[in-house]
Amino acid sequence: MARLVGNMRESEGRENNTEISDLVHKGLSVLHFLLLDLFARWGRVEVRRIENKINRQVTFSKRKVGLLKKACELSVLCDVELSLIIFSSRGKLFDFSTASRGCDVLILDTRLGSAENQARVKELLHVEESKLEEDEGDSRAILIHQLSKKHTQNPFKKLHGLPIAAVFHPTRSIFFISTKNHVRVYDLLKQKLIKKLETGLCEVSSIAIHPSGDNVIVGSKEGKMCWFDMDLSSKPYRTLKTHPKDITNVTFHRLYPLFASSSEDCTAYVFHGMVYSDLNQNPFIVPLEILRGHNSSNDRGVLDCKFHPRQPWLFTAGADSVIKLYCH
Repeated sequence: MARLVGNMRESEGRENNTEISDLVHKGLSVLHFLLLDLFARWGRVEVRRIENKINRQVTFSKRKVGLLKKACELSVLCDVELSLIIFSSRGKLFDFSTASRGCDVLILDTRLGSAENQARVKELLHVEESKLEEDEGDSRAILIHQLSKKHTQNPFKKLHGLPIAAVFHPTRSIFFISTKNHVRVYDLLKQKLIKKLETGLCEVSSIAIHPSGDNVIVGSKEGKMCWFDMDLSSKPYRTLKTHPKDITNVTFHRLYPLFASSSEDCTAYVFHGMVYSDLNQNPFIVPLEILRGHNSSNDRGVLDCKFHPRQPWLFTAGADSVIKLYCH
């Protein structure tokens, strides 16, 4: 009898403990649901235009940085080429690009294509017919197109000589203009001349800027190539006699310490050009390879050469209507 009473009490105790545990679990579940709902309400932001001007500007600045960071992470994680363009309410341009780091987006008015395409190009460049007619008579004009404001300007109205090539500095607001014998360096913000490079060449044909921005190579129509270290002097650090005929183009690689030149002699030369962060150490230049393979057409050879943006590959375009890729 005592055992029976003990068993009954034990079973009743177990049932009570089970009921209490069930109630505790139900209470925790309800509390968890209420907390999740509360946090969701706290974190929920209504997407609409921010009326306060200061808060709107602060939100734009913070979210813009986050968006650019996410774009950079996406390009690295997934190995994709990505471009992002943002225009603020004031018309200011913010851009990010993985495929064209250090390069500018260029829109050229080639006067080709349908009438609709030509009208679209003129709209993007904001060039009127009257301006085009005036510029056609001035062969020395260099126009800079500001895409964010769709505005075209001619800041260099007094050029000393016929312009051969013009390139932007990869990171700063500096503009390089090469004429027949000199390379002039302008500050775009101040719109004034800051340096003049004396090439000592008969006629300049092409120019390229190192990704660091402190070194310049200049090709000529006499087959010579000049390397300038802008921190050292306005005269060439080294002059290389490479091609027997005109040099058509010179180019730097964006990532590897390589630069190349192409010529009318149907060849392209590849060089090792190491630039050191130590200002006391001069650039190290070594010729690596002579690339052949194009045929002459109408006394023309290799017309252009470009490096792959990530791989140590060189593309060459010849007058024989052939584009070649050199991988080694």
